[in-house]
Amino acid sequence: MKDFTFSILIANYNYANFVSEAIESCLTQNYPSELIEIIIVDDGSIDDSREVLSRFTEHKNVQIVFQENQGQITAFRTAFKHSSNELICLLDADDLFLPSKLKRINEFLNLYQDLPDEFLLCNDVKVEIVEEKKFLPQSWFRSNHLIHPEAEFRALSQIAHPYPFAVPCGQTYSRQLLKKVLEELRKHEIKSAFDDPMPHGGALLSGGVHYLYEELSVYRLHKHNHFLGLDNNSLKPKFKISDKLPILTSFLTQLAFNQEQIQYIDELTEVIQRT
Repeated sequence: MKDFTFSILIANYNYANFVSEAIESCLTQNYPSELIEIIIVDDGSIDDSREVLSRFTEHKNVQIVFQENQGQITAFRTAFKHSSNELICLLDADDLFLPSKLKRINEFLNLYQDLPDEFLLCNDVKVEIVEEKKFLPQSWFRSNHLIHPEAEFRALSQIAHPYPFAVPCGQTYSRQLLKKVLEELRKHEIKSAFDDPMPHGGALLSGGVHYLYEELSVYRLHKHNHFLGLDNNSLKPKFKISDKLPILTSFLTQLAFNQEQIQYIDELTEVIQRT
């Protein structure tokens, strides 16, 4: 069995209360430490993040980069430039990896005899309500109707959904794919709305999404979340999804080069407009 090497990219902005736990969740993986690197980019935090991050500067697996505030996408791009491994896992500074995440991803990918050079893998995610110290009864995939037990890979024609992905803590990219997506985002000067253009671009360029139906990460829902809130025990976006559509479709249209990709953009547009 091949043992893949992993780069974990963490983008932090004013999450001093959370980032230490995020890093520790990476350092306590039950996977060989010599096959893991952790790159944290602090995007101009003005809280106590620098002091918290200083506790990890001597760890051989950890790199810490400080930059002026430039937005989440730029922070992940900076982290990617400092990375070197085959597989790239994303982690927001307020979320967590469960101890078996990298081990299970490695085992899952070894099931493929002909793994493509460019792929996006999403694993399922537990949702924690931090202030109430409890988890939602349903996982991210179940809450968003993304359980398709008959298929671990779904092509573009099969994933018409406003957001057919895990949140960043459940996304793993091949190095080749993420490099392409980040470069295209740079060209389009997209600095925010990270959760939409990145995985959509990855799916578009790689032809679909691989799904691992196991809860291997924790999305931590708290009062400072920018992306989601809670409404009657159900996840609810803190923004109108259709407001992001012009930027998203413009970006994806520039990437598209075949009819399947164009059809995906058309179907995605229709689905989001109905949301």
